[in-house]
Amino acid sequence: AMVAGRYEGAGRLVILDADTLAARHAFIAAERNALGHFDPLELGESDAADFAVIENFLDTYLWTARRLRPLTWRPDLYDVANGFDILLSRRFADRESRLRLAGERMRQVPGFYAAARANLTNPTLEHTDAAIARHRHNFRLFAAFLPAQIEASKLSSEEKLELVALCRRSAVAILQHGAWLASLRDRLAKDGARSSRLGGALFDEKFALEVGAGRNAVQVHELAARTRDEVHARMAPLAESLWPRYFPGTAWPRDPLVGIRRVLERLGGDQVTCGYLQTVEGQVAELREFVESRDLVELDPTRPLVLRKAPGDDVIAASAQAPGPYDPGGTTYYNIAMPAGGDLAREYNRRTLQILNMHEAMPGHYVQLTHANRASVVSSIFRNSAPTEGWGLYAERLMLEQGF
Repeated sequence: AMVAGRYEGAGRLVILDADTLAARHAFIAAERNALGHFDPLELGESDAADFAVIENFLDTYLWTARRLRPLTWRPDLYDVANGFDILLSRRFADRESRLRLAGERMRQVPGFYAAARANLTNPTLEHTDAAIARHRHNFRLFAAFLPAQIEASKLSSEEKLELVALCRRSAVAILQHGAWLASLRDRLAKDGARSSRLGGALFDEKFALEVGAGRNAVQVHELAARTRDEVHARMAPLAESLWPRYFPGTAWPRDPLVGIRRVLERLGGDQVTCGYLQTVEGQVAELREFVESRDLVELDPTRPLVLRKAPGDDVIAASAQAPGPYDPGGTTYYNIAMPAGGDLAREYNRRTLQILNMHEAMPGHYVQLTHANRASVVSSIFRNSAPTEGWGLYAERLMLEQGF
């Protein structure tokens, strides 16, 4: 609900225990049955589109709960931080009120992780590692960030003491769960763990529900391989034209892929070593000016984009975090990871950082989500990731084709 911009239940942290999951599954199943009373052919165009979105959401939920069952093997899904981040960053109420709501949520943190441990009967090693990495951020949230927010607030001394005590209690619960994860990881590494791969059958079912492209895993792989070869064929002459600039006096390699790789490695060396956020801010401003000068898509000046360092230790380079349709005046955050060298810094060097900003910000997800919140509430809330990511990729191609 908070993601969609509804904050009435912001003080409640949903504990995914057996009773809660059973009630949720029963509700979704009943709603899916009720949907059968409608004939989409008798609906108007807009309502028929909403019908398809709801149908896909319900079918995907039920298939995930019955067939995929990720809550039994993905420890990384149990993460309390996201709700607190929304609660603290969206200004739907004054800071003191939002901190009180955070206190209500913190009372439920120990139960949240207890339910997680009960559910995780067959975890993978890879997702256990992801959960351990994420836990470091979660601990800092309750051990440092939240207490600092509380101390800086206008709450009474008594309220501050109570909330700081809840922070400590939550931090202890996270440490206990982190120790359990570490022990679990040792056991999985020693005794073996289930594969994180879905296998062909599950992949095909998941792909059909989430993407609906009319292709199975083998067909997707074949299409990807053909596309890769086509891209390599277009990259080779570009890399060869750059070769004399970066490798003067050296012959172009016989294998074009070797030449492409070496040129990319040299280009990847042009990294942003300082002022990363300022560089992103400057590039986004250039992209906005380019979009406006060519009238490529309508921009809403009342919905500003706020850049900030990405919360936590995510290795995801960037993400757009928009308010939902019920919070039309909310702020859209462009979360930027701060690479300290390594693969992420090479991948998102000064040049490819522009591509990232096209995809996530301008005219990518930020612009898309702004428009999506004006359209159907149904399609905005039950958004499918396939067209969302499709827009981001289209935004990249559009900007390059327009000559940016």
